[in-house]
Amino acid sequence: MRVGIVVVSHSARLAEGVCEMAAQMAPDVAIHPAGGTEEGGIGTSFDKILAAATNANGGAGVVILYDLGSAKMSADLVAEMEDGVRVVDAPLVEGTMAAAVTAQGGADIDAVAASAGGPAQAEPARAPVALATARVFTLQNPLGLHARPAARLARIASEHGVALRVGPEGGGLVDARSILAVVALGLRGGATMRIEAEGEKAAAALSAIEVAVRDGFGDAPVARPSSTHAAVPGLAIGPIRRLRAAEPIVPEVSGDPATEAKAFERALAHVGRELGREHTDLAEAHRLLLSDPELLTATQTAIASGLAAAPAWWRSVQHARNGLLQSTDTLVAGRAMDVVDVGLRVLAQLTPDTVKVDATDFQSAIVLADDLTPSMVGQLADAGVAGIVLAQGGATAHSVVVARGRGLPMLVRMGELAGVPDGAMAILDGDRGALVVTPASDLLAEARARQLAAVAAHMVALETAHAPVTARDGRTIVVAANVASLAEAHLARERGADAIGLLRTELFFVDKANLPTEDEQMAQLAGILAAFPEREVTIRTLDVGGDKDIPALGLDAVIHGFLGLRGLRHSLAHPEILRIQLRAILRAAASWKGTLSVMAPMVTTADDVLAFRAAVADAARSLEGQPHRRPDHIGIMVEVPACAVAFDSMAAHVDFVSVGTNDLVQYMMAAERTNASVANWYQPDHPAIWRTLEGLVQSAAGRKVAVCGEIAAKPEFARRLVALGIAELSMAPSSIPAIKAVLRAELCANVPAGPRQT
Repeated sequence: MRVGIVVVSHSARLAEGVCEMAAQMAPDVAIHPAGGTEEGGIGTSFDKILAAATNANGGAGVVILYDLGSAKMSADLVAEMEDGVRVVDAPLVEGTMAAAVTAQGGADIDAVAASAGGPAQAEPARAPVALATARVFTLQNPLGLHARPAARLARIASEHGVALRVGPEGGGLVDARSILAVVALGLRGGATMRIEAEGEKAAAALSAIEVAVRDGFGDAPVARPSSTHAAVPGLAIGPIRRLRAAEPIVPEVSGDPATEAKAFERALAHVGRELGREHTDLAEAHRLLLSDPELLTATQTAIASGLAAAPAWWRSVQHARNGLLQSTDTLVAGRAMDVVDVGLRVLAQLTPDTVKVDATDFQSAIVLADDLTPSMVGQLADAGVAGIVLAQGGATAHSVVVARGRGLPMLVRMGELAGVPDGAMAILDGDRGALVVTPASDLLAEARARQLAAVAAHMVALETAHAPVTARDGRTIVVAANVASLAEAHLARERGADAIGLLRTELFFVDKANLPTEDEQMAQLAGILAAFPEREVTIRTLDVGGDKDIPALGLDAVIHGFLGLRGLRHSLAHPEILRIQLRAILRAAASWKGTLSVMAPMVTTADDVLAFRAAVADAARSLEGQPHRRPDHIGIMVEVPACAVAFDSMAAHVDFVSVGTNDLVQYMMAAERTNASVANWYQPDHPAIWRTLEGLVQSAAGRKVAVCGEIAAKPEFARRLVALGIAELSMAPSSIPAIKAVLRAELCANVPAGPRQT
């Protein structure tokens, strides 16, 4: 007869998921869910809790765990009516796991309730015990001592009748019977773990642990767990689907032979550079295909005859593919896909609009791809995919920006993953940077419980996301959104954005074969402005170069690299492009009622600022007699260290600044943010960064200082930024509810009375 357990949640799925996972660890314990309302909605039901408690009570009592504060009231009523029912205030998932394992061992209700209540304190570090009952193990499974391995240690202790203490080598040890305490150690794959065992069967218990460690505690293989792969946080669970490109339709249009030949050469060079950076045998084979005489000669001949580069190239690729497919040698025929693959990459540079994704059965799937353009990410998000895993890519690439804006978990730089079968169930962990393929059922249940708990926490944060955040000193902290499209603008409103702190305009250009016209830009801008009536919208002018390539501009990797002609430098070198964009902005805002702010990226000197202001004035003058509106504020991005350190020399010429921390960190630390080999030096928490930010706030002399880089969306940095005096934090829409909740809870006076989060 064992103590029973009831899991109460506002979500039926969450309660069932937690029970499913706990049952894996305690198969002999009665564990019953009581989630949702009688009607199947979000909420709790007294009758459902009472029924679950009655069914779970075999005579030894019942422990009830709950998710949110309002559920406690119903649970307490049940405890008052039923004998032997104990309500425990504990983290729902971890507490249930701990209680279940303790109950499995036959403990009484006091011990079960106590085990759920929280991790035990680690004992002080002790001198190593020179006994045969102490061993050190190196954890083999990448996820280390998560809940299931911790439960296995507890079972080994129970089965052998011994006392186990576990902890890092040289550190404090905790009682292995407390799953919470073991999980709280945070021991991951590769860490050394010391275990001390006491009892007659201590040696046998350590031998059993040795087997479990060697077996990786039964964890499924995890593909390269590392924070360097984590691009967009979140958890996705679903079948693997490999990206398929739809057969492109390339119109047979003509073009000027000289112009088309240059476009073809630029496309080949661009793809060649991309492949050269991938450093794989497959990439090298594809790079050689770019110089294949058969493909090149046929394409160049067609271009010389007057055919445009895109149809000329695709005609050659199709001819080569069909020839290979006719071979009876399967190895030769298999190379047809290589030709198509590299052919599509070149075609995407020549005419991006023709390269589409075939997302027919991608609903709720985890998509594997070599790399994606931003528009492809948007197509996949619209198709309802659960997450994305890229073999290449970088954490600050445009495709990642789009995924983050759509709240789509993503991993990057994961390699080819050639052995992962299409259709296999997988867990994408965007927080830990891991992909778990064909996970064990208990690991899958644990992931589902985490996913549901995250959903519940998000729902709580969303309830108060639309309220402003006011600090104890009376300041209003603006939590704004970074957006690049109308879809993201609508999402930003839904998630409670106070304003748009960064409207990226380069995505209007990035997937276009030709530069968008003034009218096309104006139409896109007007749509986004309309989504934020009577709010502030800050529009950044074209930020190209570095890792932001625009096929229509024919950028060079060196000339327009991170230290080259990029951002405002490129715009000032091409005033006609800047003038068209500024005119489109001023026209789009003509009848809009919000606050219009315009800012320039990659500013270095005061002369840059004056040149930008002159361009804005010139655009406004050119629109005299036409509906338009001058900006309310003109500002700059602070990304270059010289600008940050000597801001006082240009402060008089700007109305506000917004710190682009992604670039500021890479320039200050001399660590390119897209170069994984120097990732260890890319440190947003380095003292040099924060001293610079502090100096910038002081030299701003009352002008608004905002931050629109990645660090604004990280709770640990958001707190420091607000404490520093930053007035506005701008981030991906999906991050806004959580950041507002964090700021209210820890820094502000207007903490809404709300339910407790799990």
